[in-house]
Parts: sequence; structure tokens; C-alpha cells
Amino acid sequence: MKKGDILKALESVGNSTESNIVTADLVRNIQIFGDEVIVDAESMSPTLQAKKKLEVDIMKAIHDKVAEKAKVVVNVSVSEKSKETAANVIKGAPIPSAENFVRCLCANPPMWATCIKISTMPGNTSFCLALFFSK
Repeated sequence: MKKGDILKALESVGNSTESNIVTADLVRNIQIFGDEVIVDAESMSPTLQAKKKLEVDIMKAIHDKVAEKAKVVVNVSVSEKSKETAANVIKGAPIPSAENFVRCLCANPPMWATCIKISTMPGNTSFCLALFFSK
């Protein structure tokens, strides 16, 4: 087993942004110790499902194309790019003096409500404006 063989096998593992994880530069490190291979890779998605799928795809590619009996350990981390895109970003212009937005589902009747806490002036009392949207 050679590092080049493993990289060639990992070219068959796809991701959501590029054609494969090698061209997307998501493979961070490959270590080979006899018949054991340790691969450090990054996932573009922070979900457990995406990380597990990437782990299984890497293991399958190495077993199918390099060594069937290899012991493969895959360490998947979440890339910084996906953390930035997953952040809750407010779009549009901010509402003056609006402090907190809370979205909840009302039980009876089922409808969504968005509560906005608005301070009228510093030191004065604030009030809550509730906007209701049907399901």
C-alpha cells in the first residue's frame, strides 16, 4: 500500500461541492502503518449523516481499490467553511430597537408565532410584538 494508491482510490469518493474529496482538498492526512490506514478528512456538512456517509465511502473505496483486508480508520472533522455557512445570519436591514426574535409553534390551533422584543427608549419599558403565521 502506498499513499498514491490511496489518493487515487479516494478520487472516487464524491462530495457536494467538487467532483471528489481529493480535488476539493478535503483529505487532510494519510498515514500507513503496515496493513492499517488512517485517513483524516473534512466534511462540508456538519450533520452526523453526512459525516458517517463520508466515513463509509472512504472505507469502501480503500477496501475495493487498494486492499480488501486493510484496517481503515477514518477521522472526519467539520470544515471551517461549513461552520461559516451554517451560522444563523440575519438577512436584510436590522429592525431598529428590536432585541430578540423567538420563533415558536403554538399548539392549539397549530400555527407559527414570531415574537419580537422591542425597547421603545433606554430606561423605558419594552413590549413584545407577536406575529402569527398559519401552518
